[in-house]
Amino acid sequence: MAGEKKQIEKLKARIGELELAVEKAGLESGKLARRTEDFAAQTDCWFWETDANHVFKYLSDNLERVAVGLSRDDFINKSRLEIITASESEEKASHIDSLLFQRPFRNFHYSLKNTKGEIRHIVSSGWPTTNQHGGFMGYRGTARDVTAEVVEHQTRLDRERGFKVTIEKQAEEFRAIIEHLNQSIMWFDALGGLRLTNSRVASINRFTDEQVARLESLDDYAQLLAERGDFGDGDPTELAKAHTTLLRDELKQTKSVIVRLKSQRLHLRTRYAELPDGGFIISQVDITEEISTEQALQEALKLVEEANQVLEERVEERTHELRELQAKLVQDERDATMNRLIAKISHELRNPLNGLKASMYLIRSKVGEDPRLDKAFGRSERTIKRCEMILTDLYDYAMTRQLKIEPLDVGEWAQMQIEQLRLPEGVTLEVTNLARGLYCEFDEKVLTKAIWKILSNAMHAVTTDAPDLVEKRMYFTVKQDGDRVEFVIQDNGHGMTDEAAQRANEPLFSTRGFGVGLGIPFAEQSFLQHGGGMKLKTAEGRGTTVTLWLPVPRRTGEEQAA
Repeated sequence: MAGEKKQIEKLKARIGELELAVEKAGLESGKLARRTEDFAAQTDCWFWETDANHVFKYLSDNLERVAVGLSRDDFINKSRLEIITASESEEKASHIDSLLFQRPFRNFHYSLKNTKGEIRHIVSSGWPTTNQHGGFMGYRGTARDVTAEVVEHQTRLDRERGFKVTIEKQAEEFRAIIEHLNQSIMWFDALGGLRLTNSRVASINRFTDEQVARLESLDDYAQLLAERGDFGDGDPTELAKAHTTLLRDELKQTKSVIVRLKSQRLHLRTRYAELPDGGFIISQVDITEEISTEQALQEALKLVEEANQVLEERVEERTHELRELQAKLVQDERDATMNRLIAKISHELRNPLNGLKASMYLIRSKVGEDPRLDKAFGRSERTIKRCEMILTDLYDYAMTRQLKIEPLDVGEWAQMQIEQLRLPEGVTLEVTNLARGLYCEFDEKVLTKAIWKILSNAMHAVTTDAPDLVEKRMYFTVKQDGDRVEFVIQDNGHGMTDEAAQRANEPLFSTRGFGVGLGIPFAEQSFLQHGGGMKLKTAEGRGTTVTLWLPVPRRTGEEQAA
């Protein structure tokens, strides 16, 4: 009995220990459940449990919050095998094997219809649970609603497929377009690999079919050109590498260069277009004929420019001549008007002077000899004579007369002027006459007046203008110089200042207190009318030399005399 009591007491103690253990385990299990629920509330996953027959018995409370369109009714008391069998998942066969063999599974993706008939996509992971004896009790795991991600992924795939179709269609259209272009097209990827070309690559670059078949990259293109000598002499491989780098760098900077293919004597305008993916397109146009035309055009433009320059110079020269001619015409018109006015005034003043002369004669004849009046009468007569000389000079200069040209012996005519010359006291004249027998055609009366005016100026230069001269010398030389005969009249007077020399042939300019300054202009005008001219050379303290000349006819003197 005592033994049985002890045995009962031990059993009660053991039962008490077991009850305490169960109570403790229950407390721990409750804490674990609360932790699980708290964890589930913070994530987008829910927790689930199935029994040994794979029937859902537990779902965490956050299911309807994290799974749009799903409820507990979609899972509770439903077999996982039934749900998976109805799914369109590609992985369901291997997943069913995992369930049958009670293996853990991770990220199994399947779809199901909810109670509303909507398709939802779920990703689930689980692991088998066992009792204390190792017996299979079911699965415990997590699940997540990935419907939004699947829809987004499917939309992206559809968009990519549509884009791919569009790209392929555009590529076909691009191939058709570039094939009809009148230029070569080479499309390279980012590494320089050739993706696409058109048939113009061969014709523009003068490639054979074999050479085109070798084109797989930009390096191959440069190698082909180097091998046929388009880059000059040297190792083709090294030349190709250098050219590839240089060409691409230059194209990146300028977008367009002209490539000269020496072996083919070609010029290709090469353009570069970079693509978003790092690839690039090189297009080429044969501009050899354009370059030749441009060079020819440049040469033509150069010739035109030179011709224009010559033309401009000629136009400028002609314009200058026309302006001078216009100025001369204006001046000639003014001179002609002035000459007519001077001639008119000279003519009109001569009549009153003649009246004065007649009146002086009558008065003198009436008064008779009177010493007191003789001096006054003489001064008046000299004044009248001086006025008549001035009027004569004005009239001779102003009037343009018709010349009475006749052939005369120049030497004899010059000698006649010298013989009629009355030199002032103390003045000597040296004559050199080398023109005897030389005939010229001129108006004797006009040139006689002209010579006398120059001789008169020379006499005044050594007398009135230079009373302090000890030796008063004049020189008269007549000579032939080529196709003209010259009359050189020189004096050793004081000469002229630079200003006076520059104005000496101006009408009405005079450095003396008498005369009207028409001697030199009249002489120059007279010889110019005969096709000759006049030259004046003077300097202060060195005297003055006047050279007058006439043209010598080609005929001989005997022919003229006859």
